Amino acid sequence: MIVYKILLEKEFLTLKNQKVSYGSAVDTKDGFIHLSTANQLKETLEIHFSNLKSVYILAFRSARLDGLVWETSRNNDLFPHLYGKIHFENIDKKIFLKKNQGHFSIPVDFMN
Repeated sequence: MIVYKILLEKEFLTLKNQKVSYGSAVDTKDGFIHLSTANQLKETLEIHFSNLKSVYILAFRSARLDGLVWETSRNNDLFPHLYGKIHFENIDKKIFLKKNQGHFSIPVDFMN
């Protein structure tokens, strides 16, 4: 299964330069890295990133993420939470998204 991480541009650049990341400030505070499935990604963008003009979205194969746990969260849905770190080399795909007419639009080919 593919899981996704949304990062601010500065967070992505830190990951790219340091080759490893423990996620965002919110992730650090919560003690795990918040991830989303394909079905959860759009709502996660709308709820938590609506005030931003651009973000990076990273795609990972869940089997490559040591410390991945599925836990109940928003809407009683199971969300992937990573109790560990992200390694730049484990990114399968990445995309830099800018808002278009006030919304993020994820290209269909990125999700496949």
